[in-house]
Amino acid sequence: MTTTRKATSAFTTARNRIAAGLAIGLCALLAALLTWNWSSARLAQARWAEAQAAQAARTVSAYGSLLQAQVGALAERCAGNGATVFPGLESLQVVPLGGLGIADPSFDAALLRNNIETRLVGRAFNGETTQPEAYRDGKRWTVISAVRCTADAGGLPAVLLARADLGVLVREHGVLQSGVGTLSLWARGAEDHFRFIAHGGDGAAPQSPRYRADTSVRPLYASFEPVSSLPSQAGAASTVVALAGLGVALALVALVLLTFRRLGGALATDARHLAELALEQRGTTATLPRLEVTELAGLGEALLASLRRHGGSTAPGESAAAARTVAPRPAPDPLEILDETETGGSGDAVPPPAAAPLPTAHVPGEIFRDYDIRGRAAQIDPDLALAIGRAIGSEALERDCRAIVVGVDGRDSSPRLREQLVKGLLATGIDVIDTGTVATPMLYFACHHLCTPSGVMVTGSHNPADHNGFKIMIDGETLRGAGIAALRDRILEGRFREGQGSYRITGIDTDYVHAIVDDVLVDGTQRVVVDCGNGAASVVAEDLFRELGCEVIPLHCTLDGRFPNHHPDPAEPENLRDLVAAVQAHRATLGVAFDGDGDRIGVVSASGAVVTADRLLMLLARELLSRHPGADVVFDVKCSRDLPAIVAQHGGRPIMCRSGHSWIKEKMKETGALLGGEFTGHICFRDRWYGFDDALYCAARLLEILATEGRSLDELLATLPQSVATPELRIAVAEEAKFAAMEAIATGIALENARISRIDGVRAEFADGWGLVRASNTSAALILRFEGRDTQALERIRGVFRFELERLLPDLDPGF
Repeated sequence: MTTTRKATSAFTTARNRIAAGLAIGLCALLAALLTWNWSSARLAQARWAEAQAAQAARTVSAYGSLLQAQVGALAERCAGNGATVFPGLESLQVVPLGGLGIADPSFDAALLRNNIETRLVGRAFNGETTQPEAYRDGKRWTVISAVRCTADAGGLPAVLLARADLGVLVREHGVLQSGVGTLSLWARGAEDHFRFIAHGGDGAAPQSPRYRADTSVRPLYASFEPVSSLPSQAGAASTVVALAGLGVALALVALVLLTFRRLGGALATDARHLAELALEQRGTTATLPRLEVTELAGLGEALLASLRRHGGSTAPGESAAAARTVAPRPAPDPLEILDETETGGSGDAVPPPAAAPLPTAHVPGEIFRDYDIRGRAAQIDPDLALAIGRAIGSEALERDCRAIVVGVDGRDSSPRLREQLVKGLLATGIDVIDTGTVATPMLYFACHHLCTPSGVMVTGSHNPADHNGFKIMIDGETLRGAGIAALRDRILEGRFREGQGSYRITGIDTDYVHAIVDDVLVDGTQRVVVDCGNGAASVVAEDLFRELGCEVIPLHCTLDGRFPNHHPDPAEPENLRDLVAAVQAHRATLGVAFDGDGDRIGVVSASGAVVTADRLLMLLARELLSRHPGADVVFDVKCSRDLPAIVAQHGGRPIMCRSGHSWIKEKMKETGALLGGEFTGHICFRDRWYGFDDALYCAARLLEILATEGRSLDELLATLPQSVATPELRIAVAEEAKFAAMEAIATGIALENARISRIDGVRAEFADGWGLVRASNTSAALILRFEGRDTQALERIRGVFRFELERLLPDLDPGF
């Protein structure tokens, strides 16, 4: 019986395998036919769509050529009065030669709107052959053409510049109208990135320009997207062949299955006969029943021989059914049931256990600093990181926040801290959105972009590789001072919410790059050396500046949390030596450097000069105030006294505040300031940006100023006042003693003929300079800085401070 069943099962398996193999073979043949059919149709579609796009491109090119011809005709008499008719023409403008007698149209920014016009007019000035170009002006696109005039009213060479609204061609002349698909216009940027401009019809805009053709109007492309995935006229004959092949395949499969079904029925009948022969005692008179499958005759004869030898095996009166009793199935293994419940069950998740407060010794107070939580990574063990996550999540929930964004820098300890932080956050019931490895400004951007105004960045910022910590923003407020201290109190008291939040991962890199590229207009001739210091900015910096149109020379742009090349702090001049050398070797426009988490910037000019952040702020403030007269500009106590003078000179209001990115952002929010920054390189824009410190965006804005001004960074710096100043000077003081030392200085310092400010430490203003001493919030040190009208004034002020420090703290070595 068992042998027969096994034979039947093997037969069924063989039947199924043969049928499946035949079906697979026929399906493969059918797939080949369909693929050939589909490929032919796709090829026809591509040719057809490209032809449609080429026709639209020719129309756009004709529009640009007609505009160029019109401007050329008018240029013969330098007629810039606009007395001509051309579809969409906005203005005709005569741009005279610069006062220096050279082809430099950027001398008067009022004449030209942007660097694209500047470049085109400059080429026309120099007698080069020019072609129409297009650029985005606000929400619309403008086509420009420039031709050199024979002479202006004064007999000097000039350029006739025409501007036309591209939208007129699209709206009024039907260039994008098509009944068989969607025609669209695109602008090609760096790295073959295409930006959508407009499309015809009322349907949805295409996602990308698949079938496109170049126009003679740089950088415009025309594209066509068919209505259906395949053109209706393509592949009719091949479709008939494919359908015929499908019919033949189905008929063959049906024939095979019918044959095996009949064979299987015969085999089942013979198996039943042989089973009855084995179960019924017929003794030596038993005969072999008639078999339909003759190949089983040998098995039947062997069975008869066995019966004759043993005389049967079934007791008298016992039925065949009783003999076929099946052995009971074994009971399920309890361990298997438990495993199924744990791995595949659908029950509710077990809520996390309630958290107990951590002992005070386990929560070192020195890592809860003025505007972040930071220390040696070894000080933040898994239990403390988990508790910090619980504290942050509880605080966010009490402010009615329901989700929080998390990001990490590239340090070796960051994944460990992120894991425990996220567990702690989820245990409070708040939802977590993980952006992965990002720069700190990318995390801030994600909070705005995802409409989730709370975030935590796991980073050691500019500190050594063995340090790490957390920058925290809750409900749009970067925590500082009392807010950081309150988190420690919550951990010590165990005041945590309980719940179970959701967790998801999202990428923000592309959206961040596109947001900056869409906002900033940079001249494509810039050559930039980018030094990421192996920090978190490495994940996006090269792509960003290439998308902006720059030629990028990467330096230490491989993410490495050990920082093998130099310390990731661009505020220290010695960390910029590689950048200075690379800028000079490559004759770059400038060099930019970023700290470990990408929120501090360092800048090097083409001559190799290191540009301090306060001088960078002067350039940024001057440009901003030209567009926003009367705006407030915030800066910290370490910045040059020339900065407030520049701000006031250009009609702005200078506002000094405490050092620290959190204090800068709070003061900007309080005053409505559009620009803020501190000497260490944190620069914040609320003009066209979101108000957080973003070194990558700041570098892009600086490049935009260079393109607009048409001058080098060295030339722009030469227009600023020049004082003599020191970099940051540090006096090492134990973490637990630095604030007491600062208190002794603040209460006991005696400086004659000085105006004292105690906003942050002691800043003494003299007639010919100033000096500062304050306690660092990020390291165990006192910070000093001095500035003088000249070297003699600088040395005198340094000497006064040195004398007072030695008098008040005799055990302290000033070291300067």
